[in-house]
Amino acid sequence: MTIEMKTVLRISIVVGLLTISASIVQACSCADPRQRAKFRVADVVFLGEITDHVSFDEINKDSQLVQSVSFAVKRQ
Repeated sequence: MTIEMKTVLRISIVVGLLTISASIVQACSCADPRQRAKFRVADVVFLGEITDHVSFDEINKDSQLVQSVSFAVKRQ
């Protein structure tokens, strides 16, 4: 075997191993297809902006994170 053939063989083996060991990925979407159904059955829906956000993570480290969020509602 020549040096070029050995190099090509090594590169082929490395590429083959990388291809075999690559994990399967799936595309994700930010749009939840069930949002329309959730919108239709919701009691209240509003359009607005977050005006204030406060985290109270020092209350109890064993409990879930507690947060306070204030909204400026533009449309209900």
